[in-house]
Amino acid sequence: MMSTLWTVAAVCLCLGGHPRSETSELKKAIVRMQDLYHVNFVYDSSLEMIRLSGIFSSGKSLKENLQTVFSGTGIKWEIKGSYVLLFKSSQYTFSGHVCQDNGESLLNVTVYDQNMHIGTLTDEHGFFSLTLPEGKHTLRFSYVGYEEVVKELDLRSDYSGTIYLKESSTALEGVVVTADLNTSLFTTQTGKISLTSEQLNTEFSLFSSPDLVKAIQQLPGVSAGTELLSGLYVHGGKNDENLFLLDGMPLYQVNHFGGLFSAFNTDIVKNVDFYKSGFPARYGGRLSSVTDVRMKEGDLKKFHGMVSVGLLDGRLRFEGPVIKEKTSFVFGMRRSWLDVLSAPVLRIANRFFPEEDINARYAFHDINAKITHRFSNESRLSCSVYSGRDLFKMKDKQLFPVRKSAPSRERTDHG
Repeated sequence: MMSTLWTVAAVCLCLGGHPRSETSELKKAIVRMQDLYHVNFVYDSSLEMIRLSGIFSSGKSLKENLQTVFSGTGIKWEIKGSYVLLFKSSQYTFSGHVCQDNGESLLNVTVYDQNMHIGTLTDEHGFFSLTLPEGKHTLRFSYVGYEEVVKELDLRSDYSGTIYLKESSTALEGVVVTADLNTSLFTTQTGKISLTSEQLNTEFSLFSSPDLVKAIQQLPGVSAGTELLSGLYVHGGKNDENLFLLDGMPLYQVNHFGGLFSAFNTDIVKNVDFYKSGFPARYGGRLSSVTDVRMKEGDLKKFHGMVSVGLLDGRLRFEGPVIKEKTSFVFGMRRSWLDVLSAPVLRIANRFFPEEDINARYAFHDINAKITHRFSNESRLSCSVYSGRDLFKMKDKQLFPVRKSAPSRERTDHG
């Protein structure tokens, strides 16, 4: 009974419908193998749209040609007597996270299947997901400045894992970037510019302290307004029409010292996505721009930190594991010492002008902290804390000399 059904299917395949003007690659390969090996193919017509990865060779056996032509296409084959059955293999999901060697997640890493010729990018949490047919796959993980990793995978079920990339020791003489490397594959995102921590620390610095907002002011379509102040006027919009997010939390005051400094400590910033048009729906509504700032997650393997001293402020950062390979933290603090500098100046001025006693104090600080726990390769929990404060005090004491009244005169008359 089965043999009869196959015969009918083969007849339908050969005789059904009018000939097409354009024959697919799969159809051509099948016709050549039918003529050479005197077999009939049974398959669903939708498979004709699949692109073949191998080249047919008349000097090989039927099995060798089937393996070469259909390798990496997601098409499985089976020989039954004089019939060759073709059918699609099962689909499974390969997902996971891509991290640095110390456990810090990497954004926009390219994940590419060299057999299927499809790929994707990791998101802001370093997560990726690819749906692939059952079978063997060769996956390549690449990121600028890191060594490329190639992983061989025999996919028989859903698979999840973590991929670690090491920094590359090869020094490049020079790279000219003419397009946004962080743009998603097969997607058009207009008006988006991404900045990394390394780029921020080499951009505009005011009194030796890198400034995130002033780095954004250098981008096309953005105006600073008043010179040296942290204002953003994007495409003619107003300064209060911009949305600032720190790990998804909106910040309503992003300036210090009347706008001379911004409230972002670049030492704990991992990535900044700046949208000046075409805002994604997840950000809600804003008229001018969206600035999405992501903090570092901390080193999962060892403790380290840094201290930086500038003319007007000092900064420190400390990070490391709470539980190795599981929980990490990062702590950053920035504080100005304008009050320390102004105190001796006012003390000297008060000595020269004793009739006026002026005491003024101004200082600001930014404190950032984040702790991240990884429950598994698929789930993680993070908690971010931010504190910012401006303190201004002034005391002015003036002494006014009191004019003494003339002594009263008494007159005595003798008579």
